[in-house]
Amino acid sequence: MTSILLSSVCFPADDVVNGFIMLIESADDIALDIPIVAEDLAMFLARAKVDEVLTPQHMEEISSQFFEPNSMGIVV
Repeated sequence: MTSILLSSVCFPADDVVNGFIMLIESADDIALDIPIVAEDLAMFLARAKVDEVLTPQHMEEISSQFFEPNSMGIVV
């Protein structure tokens, strides 16, 4: 679904990366309402990679944002 949306709308790759970063940054707050948010975001990221929406460089850029050991970003 993500690949279809992105191919039809043509979002810039930087916007997609920033969107994922914003989602992961807010995962701690989202987890209050959706306890499995880490698993859901991980699956969404994996699907974006499989569909070639995100390149390996984009994945590294996203993962480089989260170094705190108690951050939900490390879990995702």
